[in-house]
Amino acid sequence: MKETTSCKGCGKVRVKTPTTKEYCLSCSCKKRWGTLGIKEWKKECKQCGDIRVFTWRKTWSNSGDLCVSCIQIKNTSHYNRKLQKYRGKVWSATNRQPLHTLPNIEKRGKSGIEGAYQLDHIVSIKEGFDKGIEPEIIGSIDNLQMISWRENRNKGCK
Repeated sequence: MKETTSCKGCGKVRVKTPTTKEYCLSCSCKKRWGTLGIKEWKKECKQCGDIRVFTWRKTWSNSGDLCVSCIQIKNTSHYNRKLQKYRGKVWSATNRQPLHTLPNIEKRGKSGIEGAYQLDHIVSIKEGFDKGIEPEIIGSIDNLQMISWRENRNKGCK
């Protein structure tokens, strides 16, 4: 008969070998990351409704009460294809506007050229897509401005 031992973390019974540690692999990882013995709780994702188990290490505040799967949807090609299609519709609407009426339109130029200005959407295309705003509204003249290329690049990073 083989000798058994219990994990000190979860109590799981395992066969004892010369290399058996006091914690199972799962609990030793939790111990290493400081989550052993941390209370877990269940929470429902607001988008898909799945019930997920979380520990204090998982922060919901950054994810807006979405599960990891729903957060990662933004990284999928399906999301990107829809965003690209939306971006095309916004630029189509933008190019139909009377851009010549914008101040500093004559200074329009490329990034890196001193004194160059760029066309900027005040409410960004991505923000409009994420919030479900119609492309015609994002591309309207009321949402457009000419700003320096440096200011436009810095705005995109925030």
